[in-house]
Amino acid sequence: MKHLCFLALVCIVSLWSANANAQDNVNPADMTQAEEFVSSLPPACSDSTISTGADGTVIIFVACKKEGQSTHSMIEIKNGIVKKIR
Repeated sequence: MKHLCFLALVCIVSLWSANANAQDNVNPADMTQAEEFVSSLPPACSDSTISTGADGTVIIFVACKKEGQSTHSMIEIKNGIVKKIR
């Protein structure tokens, strides 16, 4: 049981430090651009979120719902360049 608790703690610390490291790699202008984009979305897209990748890529998850229909998209930005849109 002690080993399982120790392993869980190691996993949590590793995930936390990986996320902190990704935050250090994020271009502040990319984050600002993502925040402005998400805040400009219509109310139907209020579930949209912003995350970061391990390499510092800013990832925008766009989720919109209206009249029983929904759509989901993902946009990746790195150093001012849109890398991917899905």
